[in-house]
Amino acid sequence: MQVRELFLAGGGRLSEVPPERSQPDTYVFDPTNPTPTVAGSYVSSVYRPGSGDVSGIQARPDVVVYTTEPLARPLDVVGPLRFVLYASSTARDTDFAVRLSDVFPDGRAIQLQNGIIRARYRDPDGPAELIQPDRVYRFEIDMWATANRFQAGHRLRVDISSADFPRFDRNANLGGVEGPPASARQRIFHDPETPSHLLLPVLP
Repeated sequence: MQVRELFLAGGGRLSEVPPERSQPDTYVFDPTNPTPTVAGSYVSSVYRPGSGDVSGIQARPDVVVYTTEPLARPLDVVGPLRFVLYASSTARDTDFAVRLSDVFPDGRAIQLQNGIIRARYRDPDGPAELIQPDRVYRFEIDMWATANRFQAGHRLRVDISSADFPRFDRNANLGGVEGPPASARQRIFHDPETPSHLLLPVLP
């Protein structure tokens, strides 16, 4: 197995080429209108688990999307997925959710796997610690594992948001303090100093 790096880049691109200098992408996360759960690896008697088309969710203004060019040949992805995210927030605590999908030539984006991190728990071996507003942090997000053949003509897509509700409890962006939920402006970085990227296990 080989581990490839797919980098975020300006213009919504996802590529093996390390990013050049570019402006971060920005979106606003409103906890009163969280990005909804559509599909995924979970067990529920209320929501349908498993594969699902998430292209409608990816069109929301609180979701940023990065997509490869169409594949020239099939690509077999088997194993654990991890995402290294460089991001900032105007909040003292917030969430970042990352999803990998298989984009078909007809435009469907079938979710394969995803992961989420709460900023104050970014260090799994240390205590909870709030973040400083507008400071750039490096987050490592465990996206569990998958096994999928991306057929020729398909594309890989990563989307980033700040909720997967109700699968995961929404973050009020208050750092655990009581009060009404507050919106936060999130920035996603992709340049040589802060190269956000997906670590993709590929069969040779």
